[in-house]
Amino acid sequence: QPCRYDARVMRTASLLAQSGRAVTVVCARHGALPDRETIEGAGYVRVPLDRFSEGGGWAALALGLGRAARAIGLAVVGEVIEKYFEPDILSANAMAEIDRMAPDLVHVFGLSALAAGVLGAAAHGAFLIYDSPELQRHRAARYFAPIRLKRARLEGALIRRSDAVVTVSDACADDMARHFAIAKPSVMMNAPLAGGHGDHGDHGDATIREVLGLSGDTVLAVYAGTIGPGRGLETIVRALALAPDIHLAMFGPRRGGTEADMRRLADRLAVADRIHYPEAVAHGRVVDFIASADFGLIMFDGDILSYRYSMPNKLFQYAFAGLPVVTRDLPDIARFVRRWKCGVVLDDAEPGSLAEAMKAVANDPPQAALNWAERGAAIRAAYGGEEQRRALESLYQRVQAN
Repeated sequence: QPCRYDARVMRTASLLAQSGRAVTVVCARHGALPDRETIEGAGYVRVPLDRFSEGGGWAALALGLGRAARAIGLAVVGEVIEKYFEPDILSANAMAEIDRMAPDLVHVFGLSALAAGVLGAAAHGAFLIYDSPELQRHRAARYFAPIRLKRARLEGALIRRSDAVVTVSDACADDMARHFAIAKPSVMMNAPLAGGHGDHGDHGDATIREVLGLSGDTVLAVYAGTIGPGRGLETIVRALALAPDIHLAMFGPRRGGTEADMRRLADRLAVADRIHYPEAVAHGRVVDFIASADFGLIMFDGDILSYRYSMPNKLFQYAFAGLPVVTRDLPDIARFVRRWKCGVVLDDAEPGSLAEAMKAVANDPPQAALNWAERGAAIRAAYGGEEQRRALESLYQRVQAN
């Protein structure tokens, strides 16, 4: 990832920099983003993933085959080849930067970077933390069988090389402990920090309601996060057809053709005029950006375990903004919402049920908005930056002490 909207990576880097550690994030080059920059005290180095690395090897072969396939019109074949060798390509291109840094500790985010992290830590005698933001074996990504098999074997082989494993929820931690026969991973929540990170994006300091030009009496639901498969977006669009007074804003990184699919569905259901697609904002701006909406939506596909067991950024972003959360009954998310009384948990994932829940929240009396805001303040106190900083420092100290 290029680390513009990658909330977990950037939040961790910022916390570590605030604690006085020297932090450099190695990530992917993307578009017009600078190859080197400093954000919130942490350095960012973006390496290309589309060139032959020093030493060639599997990375060079994969890139060469992928380019050749694309050149003769076999784009899908080229993508499969590059995805299969993605960890090799990343490792080959990142090692020069890792060698230049000579790190004391390597903190890896996601399976694609784990091989690079293992190699870099071994080369410099560094500690290694593997941070898995989801269940990698059960991702919603549309991998072909050979790619899934390789990724599963890679994680199984390398996870035990880590000095510590971190994930996002108790359900994910329990699953990983059982599957890999390791100690239960530590849990670091996806809670945002106060203040901004990086640029504010295309909207400056404007709120989402201001950007969309919607009046204060227009009911606005928000979906914040990747616009991609498995996230229940079709259910949300269909529910809008049954809730004619509600508008929806969806914003975040785009994946595949999901946005185009949703636009076509919205046209067929005659709700396109009530669905808005503002540009994404830097992750540290999301809470302020969405605070003028009325409620937030989480409708992940519960059959995809990576989503079923998740505790996503959007859950905490909604709660921190004082928005009630309307969610499917997903274990850790539902437990959080019920514990903090910060939203509605649906009994099923049918569009009709979602529509009724949205209308009920939209019709809450004015006092309810004050209650949501008070609960949001309590959640911020429990999961805010200072708590995260303490938890992260405790993790690093344990790793380095052992």
